[in-house]
Amino acid sequence: MEGKVPGIEVWLERPQVRRNVIIFAVGFFVVTFALTVYRAVDIHRSTEFRDFRSLSRIAVLANGQQYEEGDTRAYPPFFTIAFLPFSLGPTALGATLFYVVCAVGYSCSVWWLCRTVYGDCRDGLQGLAILSWLVGLQLFADVILRCETDAIVLTAMASAVFLIVVLRRPITGGFLLGFAAAFKVLPVLFGIFLLCQRRWRAALGMALGGIFFTAILPMVVWGPRGAWERHVNWVDKVVLPYRTAGAVGIGGIYSGNQSLTAALHRFLRPVEKINVNIANLPYEIIRRIALVLQGALAFLFISFWIFAYRKDRPDYQELTLFATVPIAILLLSEVSLTTHHLVLMPALVVLLGRYARSGGERKNVGWMIWLVPFFMAAMILIGFKWIKDLSPMVLVTLLLGWACVRLALRDQLISKQLSDISRNGTS
Repeated sequence: MEGKVPGIEVWLERPQVRRNVIIFAVGFFVVTFALTVYRAVDIHRSTEFRDFRSLSRIAVLANGQQYEEGDTRAYPPFFTIAFLPFSLGPTALGATLFYVVCAVGYSCSVWWLCRTVYGDCRDGLQGLAILSWLVGLQLFADVILRCETDAIVLTAMASAVFLIVVLRRPITGGFLLGFAAAFKVLPVLFGIFLLCQRRWRAALGMALGGIFFTAILPMVVWGPRGAWERHVNWVDKVVLPYRTAGAVGIGGIYSGNQSLTAALHRFLRPVEKINVNIANLPYEIIRRIALVLQGALAFLFISFWIFAYRKDRPDYQELTLFATVPIAILLLSEVSLTTHHLVLMPALVVLLGRYARSGGERKNVGWMIWLVPFFMAAMILIGFKWIKDLSPMVLVTLLLGWACVRLALRDQLISKQLSDISRNGTS
């Protein structure tokens, strides 16, 4: 961190500024807590909490089936077990516990990510954490007011990265990634990333976590036969319909779906109540285009992860690589709701943290730092339906992915050059 140039993160550490931030944070938590509990309890409000609570109580407490034909919720059976603590007792109590877990999880996730990108240096670390926390605050508010579970997924990812990269506890970190994959499926992509990066112990931990949360714990709750039947039911009524028609094919073209696939359908054919199409192609043609794009992106990400393998690199460079995985998840998923984009926090912290690290890093990040205010502007403008119809979060995700990949490739090439110079010098 030598040669560090003071920035806004240092200004945020001034006592008066920090006091004002604390007052704002307390007010934010009080207001969002009250709204979250109110929306969860009021049956006339649009929130996922009551549905998740009902789903968990039916599946776990009443031993019923949790899936119906054409179910658009792709959550695996373990999801209902994980949500059970929020489903016990009065609704208000469960919503309170849910809010506390998500709010603490979001704040801790930001701190862990900032610690990872800043390394051992403490100068400006608290300011960076405050700035990062503020950058993602609007998106977190959207997540918590809708009672979505994305903050829990972010917490599992961020804590896993911190354990693997900073604390050098790859098996424990991998175990938490196994939890994330069992909870929401698509984080299983971290397993491919760990294998490409030859992080064998972390991959082993993720496999162990996946087995525990997907097989062992469900067998404890439902018995071997009950666990098997639920997974078969999940495959028959959720996975196979998704594979046949795609998530978009069973009702996922609405503007709230900010996935690349949904954007292609909105732009390339007429969609009811959405008038942004520039073509009128058949559904099947667009579906094939989407599959080709998904395959190409998967190939590019996997190739990049293999190419970017290196035994020893600084923690902030490790986080830059890890940040590309949630971006790949959002781009490859056929359903990427606005709330799902909370997992972009690692990429945002990478840009903020590397820009703040030193004069040299500030030059490396360069204009890419403007992607942070661009992200914040998109989160504000997406409140307008006509903006949301244009799929701005797809553009944000693509740009953040390009920035992280560019930084990681630059790190890799510079490391190779230094290694060649060192080798030539010793010879």
